[in-house]
Amino acid sequence: LTQDAELLFLLKEIRRRQLPITHIAPNFGVEKGVDYRCGGLEELEARVRRQYRLASEHGVMLDCHSGDDLASATRKVFGRATEGNIHFKISPSLQVIFGETLEDLYPEQFRFWWDDTLAYARREAQGGASVALESLREYENSPHPQPSARTSLFQHFNFATVGKRDAQGQFIFREKFYDLPAAFYEEYAQRIEQRLGEVAQDVFSR
Repeated sequence: LTQDAELLFLLKEIRRRQLPITHIAPNFGVEKGVDYRCGGLEELEARVRRQYRLASEHGVMLDCHSGDDLASATRKVFGRATEGNIHFKISPSLQVIFGETLEDLYPEQFRFWWDDTLAYARREAQGGASVALESLREYENSPHPQPSARTSLFQHFNFATVGKRDAQGQFIFREKFYDLPAAFYEEYAQRIEQRLGEVAQDVFSR
């Protein structure tokens, strides 16, 4: 966890060196795939409030990375502690929602994404990646293993498929994500609207 003194040192150095920095991202203890587990929410709120004040005094905005998996109560902590003045990132979850929507509406088209994701996770596991090993173990030991965007395996490893390129640097699968029926994008937009509304209500409402 980033301590107040560490953040203050960075902020002073940014000012001393006249660096064009607009945002700073302390380690608040936010992790992918889990809610906050580095202590109580009261301690978190007090720490975020102190660091928000330090950053504000130096003209810099706090940045919270990977807030996708935080519970509503935890998101509200960030909202209260920063008075809604925070750059709160949830971008990975938007792609996961894309996968969930594709799975629900067009499972056969989702299957290619799942198969490529599973193959990637297995390659990473062979290389000893702990997250891949744990995700595969969880998936394979589940009562009824089946392709799903709602598995931790997909949530951790689905991004490789979207960014995969050939030897000439051209995207291999990208068009598959832009050539789906209109009904898919309408449903996806509704789910995104709901998700962003929930986060905004927690983090930015005063």
